[in-house]
Amino acid sequence: MNFNQLLDAVRANPEAVSIPPSWAQGRAAFGGLMAAMVYEAMRLKLTDGRPVRSLAISFVAPAAADVPIRFEVEVLREGKAVSTLLGRAVQDGQVVT
Repeated sequence: MNFNQLLDAVRANPEAVSIPPSWAQGRAAFGGLMAAMVYEAMRLKLTDGRPVRSLAISFVAPAAADVPIRFEVEVLREGKAVSTLLGRAVQDGQVVT
């Protein structure tokens, strides 16, 4: 599975995306991949395609390969010029990103 296919998987079904072992180093998926997948889930919640001005990512725990990950997004505030969102990657009931 390539990078674009993983992002397509997030778009198609953010409730259950499994990352293949080839996208992991040791027991965890690559952090950049996790950040991109959370960002993609967040981008889907915006209605007008606003540009990203700031993005903060916290890697809370290792995201294991071949274990489904659920991407959750909460719109905290959406004003005229700025939207604030909170995205999470959850695996086995625990936040990983």
